Amino acid sequence: MVPGRPWPPRWRRPATRWWPAKRCPTSDVTPEATLSVCDREVPGIGQRMRAEGMKKTPLAALSRAVCGTRGACLVLNLPGSPRGATESLAAVIDVLPHALDLLAGKTAHSESSGGA
Repeated sequence: MVPGRPWPPRWRRPATRWWPAKRCPTSDVTPEATLSVCDREVPGIGQRMRAEGMKKTPLAALSRAVCGTRGACLVLNLPGSPRGATESLAAVIDVLPHALDLLAGKTAHSESSGGA
């Protein structure tokens, strides 16, 4: 994708698909589709969601959650189950404001942020 270009028409209204928690369908191409429209991947967010999920179920290792950026937007995939989506979002919600600040060009770190 070229930064600044509009979303391809097929991605303007992404469909939501709900899959049983213990099934990893081969037809689910959401992570690949997300990455195809992102400028850059942010792998740490997906890794954090999986790590937190693994504390509750070993099946979280099957998660294909991805996160990336498109311009100044953060694109985040969550699991298909309501419970998985809620738990995954809770795992990363505290880092999202800083990620959005960075995307907006606010790169200065304060003393309280723990940044170097």
